Parts: sequence; structure tokens; C-alpha cells
Amino acid sequence: MHADYLRRWGVFSGIPRRLHEICYEYLTFNTEKHRVYVHITPTIEAIVRQSAIHDGMVLVSAMHITAGVYVNDDESGLIEDIDEWLENMAPYRKEYRHHQPARITATRT
Repeated sequence: MHADYLRRWGVFSGIPRRLHEICYEYLTFNTEKHRVYVHITPTIEAIVRQSAIHDGMVLVSAMHITAGVYVNDDESGLIEDIDEWLENMAPYRKEYRHHQPARITATRT
């Protein structure tokens, strides 16, 4: 990149020339089973609408080591395939140490 371009966008000064609006929301999910697929698109769309921000990006991140976020169609056959694939790759076992009640309780507080 050319230095003139970087200066024009405030990269060298460390202060962007445009003001940025930020909206953040923390979502919590309490599930009954060891693996659950939660369709959060409508919730994310509502958060974006309520923010009144018209231009930007959305970052969705799982904040727990055994949680994950994936982007794909909300199609039941696809979700069943993914679930079967995950079960074959990393089967659920109660004897895993991270499933012990003391560890689960400690991470939820």
C-alpha cells in the first residue's frame, strides 16, 4: 500500500478519520443436551435492526472453549449430516474430564 493512501485514512496517526459506531450484545444459551444447534440468525438480525447502524459488519464469536459458531443454511438434512460427522469425529463420552460436574459449575459462574 502506498504511504499516501495510509495517511489519507489515518493509519499513521492511529486515529481513523471517521467515527465508528459500535453495538455489542452478549447472548447466553442454556441447553439440555451435550450438543445443540441454535439458529441465531433472527436474533442477530433483530440486534442489528435495533442498533440503527446501517453500514458495517457483524462479528459472532463463541466465548467458550467447547462452543462453536458455524455459518451455513438452516436446513435439517445438513444439520443432521453435521451432527453425525461431529459424533463420528469426536463422540460424546461422559468420562471426558471437562464433563465433570465441578468443572461445568465452575465455568458457568
